[in-house]
Amino acid sequence: MVIRHVTTEPFHIKINDKWLHIDEETLAKHPGGIAMTAYREADATTAFHIFHSGSKLAYQMIKEMSASTRNVDYESPTEQQVQSNDH
Repeated sequence: MVIRHVTTEPFHIKINDKWLHIDEETLAKHPGGIAMTAYREADATTAFHIFHSGSKLAYQMIKEMSASTRNVDYESPTEQQVQSNDH
C-alpha cells in the first residue's frame, strides 16, 4: 500500500492553454475533492474534458476562473526546463 501526503498549498493547473491558480478554497469547493492535486503544475486539459463532459457547471466555473485569473506568464517547472534545454 502506498500512502501519499497531499498538500493543499496553492498551485497552478493548466486548462485550455490557461494557467489557473488553485488555492485551498478552490479545493474545498471542488466536488472531486483533492483530485486536482494530481495535476499540480501540469496540463489538466484532457482530464478536465474527460471527467466534466456534459457538466455545464464545471465549464461555467472554468470560464469564471479564467476570467478572474490574472493574465500572468506562468510556466510550469517542466516548461522552464524544456526552454532551457532548447538554448
